[in-house]
Amino acid sequence: MNTRRVVGACLLVGLGVCLVHCRPSQRMVKQGDQLLQAGRYRESAALFEQLREESQRLLDEDLLMFRAGLAYYLSGRQAHPQAAAHAKRATALFRRLVAEYPQSLYKSQAQLLLEQQQRLTHCTATISRLERQLAAAKVAADQASDTLQNRLKSAKDQLDSRIEGQQLAEKQIAVLTQQVQALSAELATRKARIDELQQKLSDLKRIDMRRNKACD
Repeated sequence: MNTRRVVGACLLVGLGVCLVHCRPSQRMVKQGDQLLQAGRYRESAALFEQLREESQRLLDEDLLMFRAGLAYYLSGRQAHPQAAAHAKRATALFRRLVAEYPQSLYKSQAQLLLEQQQRLTHCTATISRLERQLAAAKVAADQASDTLQNRLKSAKDQLDSRIEGQQLAEKQIAVLTQQVQALSAELATRKARIDELQQKLSDLKRIDMRRNKACD
């Protein structure tokens, strides 16, 4: 329910009763209502609590109890250090009103606000639980991300090391290949030289044999 509608409806109900039963402090009640409408809930709650303490039942107790509870209820929905305490105080006043004044004109609205307060408390608890779960999930996700990043870094380092080793091996293979090619070329040159020398030796042997025959 919209907060302005809650305030407006509750004030209209209370105003009629107040005009009949609480003429001696009508001005202070109106002042409290004005504070409510202005959104100054804590000041309004304090004023109605003061009226309850000082009235000695010159005013309707259920009216003041409901007004104070309404002010505390609305204050409890604002962001300030006493919000939780004011919400609890509103609940206590509404429950007391329902229990002690079953015929009060404010009973049905007090019950309605109690139900809203219970739903709000349940929603707040649910939100808090979900926020804790979300925070825990975020921590777990961050940890998993860190672990994954560490694994990826380790794998990258290993891969880089292997690539570096492979590149070094390829360089070594290239150098050895060049050396083998150079040795092969040198071997071929030496073989050709040997073949040439063998041919010359064979030629010299034939010449020598011819000479020996001529001398005979």
